[in-house]
Amino acid sequence: MKLLFNMSTDPWDLARYADREDFLAMLQGFDGVELMFLGEDAKGIVPKEKVVGYHMVCPYCWLDFFRGDRTALLREFDDDETVRRVFGGLTPDVLADHYRRELERAKTYGAEYIVFHVSNAGMAETLSGRYRHSDREVIDGSCELLNLIFPADGDHPQLMLENLWEPGLRMTDPEMTARLLEGVKTPNKGIMLDTGHLMHTEPALKNQREAVAYIHE
Repeated sequence: MKLLFNMSTDPWDLARYADREDFLAMLQGFDGVELMFLGEDAKGIVPKEKVVGYHMVCPYCWLDFFRGDRTALLREFDDDETVRRVFGGLTPDVLADHYRRELERAKTYGAEYIVFHVSNAGMAETLSGRYRHSDREVIDGSCELLNLIFPADGDHPQLMLENLWEPGLRMTDPEMTARLLEGVKTPNKGIMLDTGHLMHTEPALKNQREAVAYIHE
């Protein structure tokens, strides 16, 4: 087992450390980090050899963009310029290109695994809890997208599929979990079980004892 913590290259995160030595001193007792790339690490704070995992930047509301549903996109983002800023373009192919760049960056860092959020929800959906897409729709879209990015021969860092509490992989329906694992063609894959996200699927939990029991169940 490896003990890691999440880290990003956002300037706000990197500003916590004076230099690489300061970062490495903080890293004592850990095996490394799971990194999210949010800009260049100009000061070289995070050494590549300490990057064990790589967490891809996952747009929170991507399925309508991938399906080319402009009406839904404008309802979420107001105008095409905002859509362009969020996704890097206006055509669905730019989403796959984004994740291909993320995969190549993970390889550059030498990451052992790479994380993808199997989830989709708009801002109003998140606030209301009323969702337009089902788990099945998000899982099928995720399979289609991931099969465009990850080679079927498994020659890449291990793809870890992370659960959330919104439509997609929630880890509460074995049929949906199986559908995802069967639909993603690369054999080099697994589940990134986020226990905190799993607890979010049961709002009635009141304490740690109940939470642990729910996770085991």
